[in-house]
Amino acid sequence: MGVGLYILQIVILIILVVDFLYWKFSGVKDFWDKLLGLAFLNIAVGTPIIFTSLTRSVFEVSKLLNVRLALIWIAAVVLLRAVFNKEKVQFSKTPLNWPILVFIVVNIFSAIFSSNSYIAILGAYDRWEGLITELNYMILVFFYINYVRNRKTIFWILGALVFGTVASSVYGVFQSLQMDFMRWSVDPTARVFACINNPVHFAPYVVMHIPLIIGVVFYFLRQYNINWKWADLAKAFDFNSKDTPLGIPLIVLALVAIGVIHLTGNMLSFGRATWIGFSLAITLCLALLLARDSKTIWQDVLFTGYGCFLFNAGYVFKIWNYHPVLKYLFFAAMIPYAAYIVYAIVTKKNWLKLLLITFVVLYGGFLQFTSVDLNAIYIVIAALAVMIFWIYKNFSNILEQIFLDVLLVMLVAFIAVPSIPSLYYAQVIKNTLAKQGVTNLNDPNSAGLIMAEVSKLQSEKKISAQSANVFFRTQTYAEAFNKGTARTSMWKTGLYMWKDEPILGQGPGMIKEVYPKYRREDYGRLEGGQHFTPDKLHNDYVNMLATRGVLGFMVYYLWLLPAGFFIILRKLWKEGFTPGNYILLGLFSGMFVYLGQVLFNFGVVATRVIFYEFFCLAICIALYDPFRTGTPEE
Repeated sequence: MGVGLYILQIVILIILVVDFLYWKFSGVKDFWDKLLGLAFLNIAVGTPIIFTSLTRSVFEVSKLLNVRLALIWIAAVVLLRAVFNKEKVQFSKTPLNWPILVFIVVNIFSAIFSSNSYIAILGAYDRWEGLITELNYMILVFFYINYVRNRKTIFWILGALVFGTVASSVYGVFQSLQMDFMRWSVDPTARVFACINNPVHFAPYVVMHIPLIIGVVFYFLRQYNINWKWADLAKAFDFNSKDTPLGIPLIVLALVAIGVIHLTGNMLSFGRATWIGFSLAITLCLALLLARDSKTIWQDVLFTGYGCFLFNAGYVFKIWNYHPVLKYLFFAAMIPYAAYIVYAIVTKKNWLKLLLITFVVLYGGFLQFTSVDLNAIYIVIAALAVMIFWIYKNFSNILEQIFLDVLLVMLVAFIAVPSIPSLYYAQVIKNTLAKQGVTNLNDPNSAGLIMAEVSKLQSEKKISAQSANVFFRTQTYAEAFNKGTARTSMWKTGLYMWKDEPILGQGPGMIKEVYPKYRREDYGRLEGGQHFTPDKLHNDYVNMLATRGVLGFMVYYLWLLPAGFFIILRKLWKEGFTPGNYILLGLFSGMFVYLGQVLFNFGVVATRVIFYEFFCLAICIALYDPFRTGTPEE
C-alpha cells in the first residue's frame, strides 16, 4: 500500500508541475484554449508514466482513468465556453469526421449483437478494451482534430511526449541495473518494461519517439537557420550567442534522448515485433529525410515500403521455407523492385536516389542483426558509408551533417557494442553446429539446436540473460513463421471467429470470452501449458477482423487511417520539406513502429493513446498549418 501510494503521489506531482509550467510559460492567451491544453498535456505526459500497485491491475486502470478524466475535462470546457460566450458548440469539418462516426456506429452495433453485450461494452477483465474504451479513443481523435490548433500548444504536447518517454527510458536503465523501487513478479533485468506493463508494449511506446525527435531537431535547425562553422566551436555551448542560439546543445540533447530511448527500447527490452516496426519506421524516416524529394514522395514511400517488405519476407522470415511456391513468388516480387531501379538508371531519372533508398532499407533491416551476426555488421557499415557520403554531398549545414552522422553510427553502436560477447559466441555456436550441417543461425529447421546451445552458454554464465534473450529473438523469426507458435495458432483461431461473425465480428473486447469455443488443439502445447485463454490475438489486424468484422476492419484500416495518411503526405507533396513538415515527417514515420509491432502483438492503453496522439498531431499540423510563418499563435 505504501509504495503504491508513494508512486501515485510522485506521478501526480510530476503532472501538476508540467501543468503549472504550461499555465505559466506557454504563452497561450485565450483562457479556454489554455484549459483545453491542460487536458491534452495530461494525456501526453500522464498516460505513459502513471501506474500504481494500489489497484489490482497495476497499469491499465490508472492509465485509462487518466485518459477518461482528461476527456471529461475537455468536454466540460467546451460546453462551459459555449455557455459563457453564448455561442454554439462548433466542430471542424474534416475528412476524418465521417470515418470516425461510422467506426463508432460499427462498434456500437457489434457490441449490441455480441453474444455477451455486457463484456462487449466493458471489455474483459484487466484490459477493459470494450465499447466504452473504443469510444474513448475515437472521442480523443475527434477532440484533437477540433481543439488542437495553435503552435504553442502543439509544442508543449510534443515536449510532454518526449519528456514522458525519456523519463520512462531512464527508469528502464535503472531497472536493468537492478535499481528499482518495486518488486515485480518477473525479472526486469532480462527485459525492462519501466512504466508500461510489459516489455513488448514498453519498447514500441518509447521507440516511436526516435523519428519524432529527429523531425524536431530539423525543425529548429531549419526554422531558425541555425548553422555552424568549425571556427564557432568555442561558442558552441554559449546559450547567449546570437549566432548559435541552440546549435550543438540542441543536437547533444537530442542524441542523448535518442540514445537512451534506443538502448532501453531496442536493446534492453529487445522484442521481435518492435524491431520489425522500428526497422520500417527508421527506414522510412531516413529515406524521405535524405532524399527530400517532395515531387516524388508518393513513389518514394511505396518504393521504401516495398523494399522493407522484400527484406523481411526474404531475409527475416525466409518465407520460401513455408511452402516451395512462395520461393518463386518471392523472386517474382523482386522483379518490379529491380526493374524500377533499372528503368531509373536507363532514363537517368532519380536513379541515385533509388540506390540510396535501397541502402537505407539494408541499413534499417540489418540493424537489429548486428547484435549477433558479423555479416550484418559488414552490410550495415557499407550502407553507413553510402549514407554518410550522401549527407556530405547533399546537406550544406554542418550541424545537420554532424547530427545525422552521429545518429546513424550511434544506432548501430548501441546494438553492436553491448553485443560483442553475443557476436563472439555466435561464431562459437556456428562452429559447433557446422559439424552437424547447420550453416545459418536463422534456419527454422535448426532453431532447436541453436536455442539449446544458447541455453547452455547462459547456464555456464558465459552470456547474460539479456544477451540470451536477444540471441533467441533474432534467431527465431523464421522458425516462428515457418513452424508455427502459440501466436500463429491464435491468428488461425481469430479467422475462425471471424468466419462465424463475418460482418460485425464477435464484439469489442470479446476475445477472452469466446476463445475457449474456438481454441485450437495445438495452442496449449505451443503456449507451454500455462495460459490457455488469451485476451488478445497478438495481431491487431486479425483481432479487428475477429471482433469488429469486415465492416470494422474496412472502416478503420481502409478508410480512417488511409485518409489521415493521405492528408499528411499531401501536405508534404504540396509544400515540400518546410521546417514544420520535418515534425510532420517524424510523426508520420513514428506511427509505423506501432503499426509494424501490432502485426505480431497488440496495443494497450499506453501504446494506443500514444499512437493516436501521433496520428492526431500530424493531422492537426497538416490541416491547420500552425508552423506557417504569420500563423496566429492563439
